[in-house]
Amino acid sequence: MKRLREAQGLSQREMCALVGAGIYTFISQIETGRGRIPPEKLRVWAEALGLPAATSPR
Repeated sequence: MKRLREAQGLSQREMCALVGAGIYTFISQIETGRGRIPPEKLRVWAEALGLPAATSPR
């Protein structure tokens, strides 16, 4: 996650603002495996990291 964020040229604070995470330390928790991205926010995170968002199978 950290490499993806840095590849986009984002600081933890900038990433936090993009994904609406509240406090930037949450980004650090995600990057170190001590936190999880809320499922309802996965698309926002994917877009912020420049990744395609997967669609649900029908």
